[in-house]
Amino acid sequence: MYRNALFCGTLLVKNDEDTIMIQPKHYLRPTNLNEAWEALQQPSSFPLLGGALALGQLKLPYETIVDLQAIEELYTIEPSHEMLSLGSGLTLTQFINLPVPLTHQLAIRRTLPTNIRNNTSLLETWLVERYPAEWVCALMAHNPMLSVFTGDTDVEMPFSDWFKQRHGLPTLLHLSALPADTILGSAHIARTPSSDPILCVAVRLTLDSTGQIIHQRSVTWGLVDGLWIEETDLPTDTMSLTSNYLGTANYRLAMYPVLLRRAVADARAQLELLSL
Repeated sequence: MYRNALFCGTLLVKNDEDTIMIQPKHYLRPTNLNEAWEALQQPSSFPLLGGALALGQLKLPYETIVDLQAIEELYTIEPSHEMLSLGSGLTLTQFINLPVPLTHQLAIRRTLPTNIRNNTSLLETWLVERYPAEWVCALMAHNPMLSVFTGDTDVEMPFSDWFKQRHGLPTLLHLSALPADTILGSAHIARTPSSDPILCVAVRLTLDSTGQIIHQRSVTWGLVDGLWIEETDLPTDTMSLTSNYLGTANYRLAMYPVLLRRAVADARAQLELLSL
């Protein structure tokens, strides 16, 4: 049995046990978005921007590599008082050196070493199968917008909506400036200080003048298959929850409220730090 995963108009063919390994046979280097979109319609193609995560294996499940590194629009940096618009070709190192919330910086630094950050683009982290879960959680909690190229036009949509299908080529990440009463926070559990999380939670809090929470958005990874945003109902059947050698469904379910409290405490601590 085969199942398909559609990434940005790109087909990764997988079976139930492992990815079918296809050595790349074709290399394309478009110079504009229209050329890139046309190239990415080929079966088993993958957009290359950086490559440290996507190409960090001996065999690659892509038949065609579409190198997007010559497209200037993907390296945009447009700051303003309300928004920081960033091209999806910027590296993680460039990203964390910009004035972005501390939660994003810590999520990237904890599990991705410098050599990987230097050669991994924003886009790449969103397309690989094993994406950096803590940072994607933080992005979901922040709730930014994306400009997405769909072949003939750019459309804007919430990052969370695009990530569900991952169809279309993201060109710009629009990271809104957080109001003075709003802050991000996160918490995780992992086997080692630098290993991938077993479970992680990111929150976005808005507080009133007395410090009471008036709005909270939380995003969790490691509880269900993929990401879970708190606004949706959690499955009541533990058979629907993630369970493996790292942590059973019951363990994850018990740890979730603990991590949620820690993420809220982390957000409050960051807000106090910023107010000094």
